[in-house]
Amino acid sequence: MPRLTIGDLAVDVMQGGTHEFKDLVEAVTAFRDVSCERTALEPVRERTNEELRRHRKELRELVSERTAQLEHEVTSYTAKRASRSKSDFLATMSPVTSRLAWCCGGPV
Repeated sequence: MPRLTIGDLAVDVMQGGTHEFKDLVEAVTAFRDVSCERTALEPVRERTNEELRRHRKELRELVSERTAQLEHEVTSYTAKRASRSKSDFLATMSPVTSRLAWCCGGPV
């Protein structure tokens, strides 16, 4: 039993004895078996966690890249829209300016 408490999971638990002893043996055996399973799964858990960290990093990079692309597209669209609005305004005002100049007898 002392070897089991310090982590030596290769311990054989003696079978037999009274009813209470058998129950204790079953509990200790179950504890040992579960501990062995957890120990065996630890490397798998570590690999899985490392993969998750790598995927999280890749996703952050993809989100950053896409955000930068969208910000550039919004800036470009806004600039084009402003230029178009200015052109539309000047095209609308050009005839008005010409009429004012004609009415007033000179350049406005």
